[in-house]
Amino acid sequence: MEHRILHESAGLDAPPFGRGASLNGGKRLKMKSIFLIGVGEIGLNQIHWARDAGFFVITSNLNPAATAMSLADVGVVLSGTDTRALVTYALECQGQYNISAVYSGNDFGVFSAAIISQALGIPVAPVAAVTRSLGKTLMKTCWIKSGVPTPDFKLVRTDRDAFEAIAEFGMPVIIKPADSSGSQGIQYVSDANELGSVLVEAFRYTKSNLVILEKWFDGRHIDANAFFWGNKFYACGMAERFFTPFPYRVPIGGYEPAILSQNEKTMLYRLFEKAARSLGINHGPVKADFILSKDGPQVIEISARFHGDVGTSHNSYYRAGISPLQVYFETLFTEQVPTSRLDEMLSSPRVSGWRVLDLPAGHVCNLVEAAREAKKSDGIDQVFVEPRAAGVISGLRNNNDVVGFVWSSGECREDVDTALDCFMDELRAKAVYR
Repeated sequence: MEHRILHESAGLDAPPFGRGASLNGGKRLKMKSIFLIGVGEIGLNQIHWARDAGFFVITSNLNPAATAMSLADVGVVLSGTDTRALVTYALECQGQYNISAVYSGNDFGVFSAAIISQALGIPVAPVAAVTRSLGKTLMKTCWIKSGVPTPDFKLVRTDRDAFEAIAEFGMPVIIKPADSSGSQGIQYVSDANELGSVLVEAFRYTKSNLVILEKWFDGRHIDANAFFWGNKFYACGMAERFFTPFPYRVPIGGYEPAILSQNEKTMLYRLFEKAARSLGINHGPVKADFILSKDGPQVIEISARFHGDVGTSHNSYYRAGISPLQVYFETLFTEQVPTSRLDEMLSSPRVSGWRVLDLPAGHVCNLVEAAREAKKSDGIDQVFVEPRAAGVISGLRNNNDVVGFVWSSGECREDVDTALDCFMDELRAKAVYR
């Protein structure tokens, strides 16, 4: 099988050791490579942090023009879902690159990362566990058997199935495709008359032709990151997310850390570990989504990766100066958890926040320039404009409709809110519509 290599650095015999060298007393080490699957424009920090940890960095992307392909030491043009081709490439190149770690920060590449790791003999969560984490029905069925609190659900293939589920659960409910991501096809339904059109939308985003109807729980949405190493669970922090008004459930902003009591954090971390282990996840990164309702916590989702780049590659870092990814990459390279770095990250008193670039609908012909100018507002850490957006602003139905993000950090939420509000005011004032 042939692979298109976009580029290859000339420094194979002298790989760029960053912090990895200092962690090991400055000694020259045998080269270790990490294979990063599907690094997008918003996740480029992954490459820098992997290199800082000491790794020679290989990345894959289906787009040969992706920035990650030129930033990495080696870029290979392959889709993150083309598991066979990725495994073949890794096996063919293992002797040359000594691939000792594999990571994907998105659900599209998580399965491939697990299979590659297994093929190379790299410790990884069992493939069956990763598969369970990618399938909502497998995941929730496992939790119900294990006594993990999660909203009751029914599989829906027809309108009749949906109405029967509503008769059992009552209203409102959440409709979601059984095998999608990025908020695609997810809607809140409080009127049975709307059910038909909502199901049509949900079925657009499922390959299995299965939709889940889930009992609705109102409450705070809490995100958590952690990783397993040596079969031990290491907590990496919690954040809170906020969403669009109903019926759609698109994340539009959030803060880290989540404001929780110590008892609440302890309870959620214990539940997090139990939910992950019940799926069979016992190694590597893991993320969880919770609803903290008046009836107690509900586990919504677990995946064998960290939360997305909006949080892990940006928000966490701007708050503490350390990201869970950095801690994990250092662990992978040294094969020891840098507990002092982990403690420093968790104990930071600072607050960080993010928002989507919320603009009136239309075609903004100067979105990049307007965002660049607005970034000069005090307290803004970074702004990202989605390259594929092309300035077209539409209603937020799923994550693909988001045109960009802005991040701020400070001593308290009030400082962060002030900075983000000022940025958005400036952005709206400078945006020029066709």
